[in-house]
Amino acid sequence: MADTVLARQEKSDFRPSSASDGVKPAPVLFRHPFPPEDWQILLATPPAIPEGANGEAEVDIFRQYCPVPVGDVQAICHTILMQMLPGIIEKDLDLFGTAVNTIQGFGLKKVEHRLQSPLIHDLIATLMTTDAAGVGLSSFGPTVYAIGDTGMQDSLRAAEQVMAETGGSVLLTQARNHGGAEIRASPP
Repeated sequence: MADTVLARQEKSDFRPSSASDGVKPAPVLFRHPFPPEDWQILLATPPAIPEGANGEAEVDIFRQYCPVPVGDVQAICHTILMQMLPGIIEKDLDLFGTAVNTIQGFGLKKVEHRLQSPLIHDLIATLMTTDAAGVGLSSFGPTVYAIGDTGMQDSLRAAEQVMAETGGSVLLTQARNHGGAEIRASPP
């Protein structure tokens, strides 16, 4: 008896990955270690009020705003190929940070920013004035991230100050250059 292999289908429309069961993911075109030695990542997560888009609300946003204008796609591709990837390969934090900042203003990311609460806008604007090289919104939020060098104390204090009244968490960390499956496979 021949083995039966279920073919995974291609996406036929624009939708979030959470609503794309059975659709094969895009191929990995680039893999390079993120410079963890001296690049710091700040994760600032205020309370999600209102909650970020998920489920049917997220699908509706994709239906309303996709496809994004081709000019935005071109700008994002150019930024990734000419700034972000070279920034990683050459360990050029300023170039990488510029790319992170640029991408925030295009495509669906621009929409995600527009849908955020004033607290998220304040957090992003404040972090942009600190020692961070790049600041971005993680998916639909509420987490805001900042990338900088080993001296990110200015960004850490600024994020804590913005969220002093509302609460939330701030974490200063570094990249892990291995996937979750590798972590689970490690002995306890």
